[in-house]
Amino acid sequence: PLIGWPLCSQVATMSDDATPLLKGGEPSQKLTLGTKLAFGAGACPSALANTIIGFYFSAFLLEVAGVRPSTVTIVLLLGRVYDAIMDPLVGFFTSRTHTRFGHLRPWIGASAIPFAVSYVMLWNVPDLDQTGKVLYYIFVFLIYQTLFSSYHMPYTALTVHLSNDPVERDSATSVRVVFEVICVLFSTIFQGLVVSGVKEEGDGWCRNCTATVETENPVTESLRRGYMVSAGSLAVIMAITALIVFVFVKEQAAPRNQPQQTFLQGLKTTVTTRSYLMLTLLYVWVWMGVQAGQSNYILWFKYSIDRENDYQQVLIVLLLTTLLAVPCWFLILRRCGKRWSYAIGLLMGVPSTLFLYFAPRHCPLWLLHVNSIWSGFSLSSVYLLPWTMLPDVIDADELLTGVRKESLFYAFFVFFQKFAAGIAVGLTTLALELAGYMSEPCCGESQPDSVDSTLRLMMGILPLPLNALSLLFTYWYPITVESQKLTKARLAEIRAEQQRGEQSLALEDSRKSYKTEHTA
Repeated sequence: PLIGWPLCSQVATMSDDATPLLKGGEPSQKLTLGTKLAFGAGACPSALANTIIGFYFSAFLLEVAGVRPSTVTIVLLLGRVYDAIMDPLVGFFTSRTHTRFGHLRPWIGASAIPFAVSYVMLWNVPDLDQTGKVLYYIFVFLIYQTLFSSYHMPYTALTVHLSNDPVERDSATSVRVVFEVICVLFSTIFQGLVVSGVKEEGDGWCRNCTATVETENPVTESLRRGYMVSAGSLAVIMAITALIVFVFVKEQAAPRNQPQQTFLQGLKTTVTTRSYLMLTLLYVWVWMGVQAGQSNYILWFKYSIDRENDYQQVLIVLLLTTLLAVPCWFLILRRCGKRWSYAIGLLMGVPSTLFLYFAPRHCPLWLLHVNSIWSGFSLSSVYLLPWTMLPDVIDADELLTGVRKESLFYAFFVFFQKFAAGIAVGLTTLALELAGYMSEPCCGESQPDSVDSTLRLMMGILPLPLNALSLLFTYWYPITVESQKLTKARLAEIRAEQQRGEQSLALEDSRKSYKTEHTA
């Protein structure tokens, strides 16, 4: 996978417009490979944390912490809702932050270590009763989500402040995506190896069917130790990579015309900006399908095709393909433009999606690998292209309104992403419950056939209408290659005029000062 980032950088620098973007009359700001790598490393904290929490946190609360399932739902639901709300709030406050380090980097540097510490606290098992544990995990989870948003939102918004050249920003975005995929792959393997490595004989996950509802499953010290070792190790990586961004990535001076709006005004601004609204809608619909599939992928392997033992290696192939396809999509978007490249990626995903519905039980492993390669190539466009389109929307809105709103736009983009993911995961979980899914079956007890049918529908059919809606909003997305070029040129002219005006004012002030001194 390490061959991905230099290739991404090389491909991303290939522009479809030979005219450099000027800012204040100066040439476009080129990013060094070191800056791109430092910026990409900043994706590790969120990628590592999101992957482990998504795959393991619910099971940890149930099996290791001994929290009852009904209260686990409360913990996770409160965390998701609070997380979605925090991003716009952080965006609002970052837009009002002004320091010599910029208005985004101070948030990144200040939250790096506390964020890592709060992550470790999530995997601690306090010596408390049921009520105490629930209050502990609710409190810690909300603290974690606060610090996560305080880091992640400014980090994503930093993309616009890397350079005034969209090609350079796209290149940095590709490096970020590569780091994200590497971290997802690494965290999945690392967590499993560490936890299983300290697992003692007899530390099974099987439920004792003779136990009452009030009886907690016994937890050994080895499992607790395994989770804490993994959390501590990953937290060190998170803190270091976050600080790398703060130290080595310079934030370009923010435009002076930053918006000063209330939270509700900011929300109204985002949803009334047509290009931003179309981009958000084309993204959230497909993202709901992706999240519905991702959260149930391992269940599909287990209950639909009886290939649970092959899940890990197929997942690795899928992630590696997603990583290696990034430079390919940059070649495609340079030729076709971002909007049509995204549409091509969605259409390519149709066969691999249908495969998940029609795949037979005990499906041949080679066929699973072929489908994961095809699916990974399509997914790469979904993960990459909308984020490269967002800076274009911000530029177009600045040209239209004279106000640059990257903090608000990035914050609400993440907000809608998380809100859509929460709806998708919630609805699919409800569908499994209606299908008779048993979360803790007795050893030897199998799931009903309706679970298999429901999983196939959610994995292989549900994403198709969602992708169709995404294609519809892609068609309505107003920014084309030609309009982007015009926006770049016009912004360059405006900034050059502003620079000349500032120079004239400075010269006039200098003359007045000189005249005053010599008169005295």
